[in-house]
Amino acid sequence: SRLLDKNTHPTEDMMSINRLYVSGSVFANNTAREGGAIRMSASTTATIVNSTIVNNGASRPAGGVQSNGDVTIVNSTIAGNRANTAESGSPTGGGIQQLGGTLVLQNTIVAGNYRYNGKTASDISNATLSNDSTHNLIGTGGSGGLTDGVNGNLVGVDWTTVLHNDGTSLLLEDNGGPTQTVAPIPGTAAIDGVVSLVTPSTVTSSTAGTDLYPAANLINNSGLSGPVDRANLNTATHASASSTTTWVTAAPGSDYFATTAPVPALTFEFNRAYWLSDLVLWGYHFGSPNNNEAKSLLLEFSTDGGSSFHTSVELNHQRTAANAETLPFGRGILADTVRMRITDNHYGTLGALGGDRVGLGEVKFIEASPAVDQRGIARPQEFAPDIGAFEFSRVANRRVFYNDSNFDGSSNVNAEDDHAIAVDKQALLPGETARFQNYSSYIHGINGIMVDLAGASGVSSSDFEFRVGNDDNPAAWPIFTVTPSVLERPGDGVLGTTPCPFAGPGTGVGGNTCSGRRPKRGDDDESKRR
Repeated sequence: SRLLDKNTHPTEDMMSINRLYVSGSVFANNTAREGGAIRMSASTTATIVNSTIVNNGASRPAGGVQSNGDVTIVNSTIAGNRANTAESGSPTGGGIQQLGGTLVLQNTIVAGNYRYNGKTASDISNATLSNDSTHNLIGTGGSGGLTDGVNGNLVGVDWTTVLHNDGTSLLLEDNGGPTQTVAPIPGTAAIDGVVSLVTPSTVTSSTAGTDLYPAANLINNSGLSGPVDRANLNTATHASASSTTTWVTAAPGSDYFATTAPVPALTFEFNRAYWLSDLVLWGYHFGSPNNNEAKSLLLEFSTDGGSSFHTSVELNHQRTAANAETLPFGRGILADTVRMRITDNHYGTLGALGGDRVGLGEVKFIEASPAVDQRGIARPQEFAPDIGAFEFSRVANRRVFYNDSNFDGSSNVNAEDDHAIAVDKQALLPGETARFQNYSSYIHGINGIMVDLAGASGVSSSDFEFRVGNDDNPAAWPIFTVTPSVLERPGDGVLGTTPCPFAGPGTGVGGNTCSGRRPKRGDDDESKRR
C-alpha cells in the first residue's frame, strides 16, 4: 500500500486503532503536526514490516513515527524524515519519537533523519529500545540506547554511504514491485547485515549422568575453526571428537538404538524468544566420518521456557564429519526453548566405524527474517539478508540439468528442462572442496545450468560471464566463447524467484563456472553468483 503527499489537520488527526499491522507499504512526503507518517496512541499495539517511511515531516515532534504504545518494526527503512519543520524548541524525533510503551527494532534502518532546518541529525529520541532490538543500522542522531557492535546493531552510520541518494536527497524509486523503495548501496554495511546465527545460552542432556563427553561442548564454540556467522557456514569446520570439543553418549552396545538405552534428548534454552528458521549442525568425527553421528532428529519448540512444547519438526542429518549442515524448518517458528530428540544414528552406514554411541560437534540456529522484502522479492536462505525493507537481487538457487537428454526431450531451452535437473548435484561454491555431488554425471558433461534469481528481470546471457577450466582459480579460466541460449521464467523458481536456464552446445564442458553482472540493481559480490 502507499500513503503519499498527505497533509493532516494542523491540530489533531488520529485514527483510533487498538491493533495495527503494516506490511509492504511506503509512506512518503506526508506532513502532520506530530508523527508525519504514523502516529500511535498509548492503546495501540503495532507491527510494521517490510515498509519504507521516507521524506515525511511534522511541524512539531516525530517527523516519521510517533510511538506511544507497544510497537515492533521489522525489516523497514525510516530515513529522510524531519521534525519541527515550523518550530524550534526541545521536541525532536526526526525518525522515531517514543512517548511510552515498548519499542522493538529488528533488521531496520533508521538514518538520515533531521530536525529544525534539516541540518541537525535526529533519528531516535525519547526512546529506550527493548533488548530484543537486533541487527539494526542507526544513523548519527540518537540510537535509543543501542550500542554499536552489540546484538548485531550498527550505530553512528552516515546515511549517505548506505542509501541511494543524489548527493543531497534520498532516491525513492521504482525498483520493481508494487511500491517505490530506497535501495541500499552495494558493498555497504546494510548488505548482508543480518548475520543472525543464534547460539543457545544453555543446554541440558537427558543422558547427562552417563554421557562420555558433556553437552556443554555443543554451544561453546570449542571445536570450531574460528568465529562463525551466516556468511561462512560453508567453510567453518569442527575439530575431531574429544572431551573438550564434542558431546557423545555412553556405549551400551554395538548399535546404540538396538539396546534399551534411553533416546537422547538435548534441550536448548535461549536468552529470549526468537523466530527460528533453520538448525545448523557440525558432525562427530575422528578426522574421518564416524557412524556415532546423530541422524534422525525430532525438534520440539516452546515459548514458555520448556513447560510445554507446541510445534514439532522431523529432520534428517547427513554424516558431515567436520563440516556443517543447515537443516531448514520450512517456516519460521517462535521459541525460547528447543528440545531435540535423537532417534537414530548412522550405525551400519558404509565407509565408517561406530554407531555404539550418539554424538554431535556443535549446534546453532538461524533466526528467521521475513521470507520476502517490500517488493515481494525472496530473501536469501544461504546468505545473510540485508538490513532494511529492500533485499538486493541474488542467486537463490543453482542447478545443473542434462540438456537434450531423455528427461527433457530436446535441446530447446524451456520449462521441460525442469525434468532434466540433476537433483543429486550441487554447485561448488568458493572455499568448498569438490565432492561427487559437484561433478556432472552426464555423458555430455555440463551443458545446462539453471540459476534462480531473486529480484531480477530482463535477464539475458549478456548479464553473465561464462568461463571454462578445471582448477581452483576460476578467475584465470578462459571465457567460454559459445554464447548459450537463455530463457527467463519469472515466478517459477524457489520462493517465487526467476529461474534462468542456460543451455550450451550438445557436448558440454568438464568444468565451468558462471558469474553474473548484477541484473537490475543486483548483487555485486561475484562469490555469490558462481
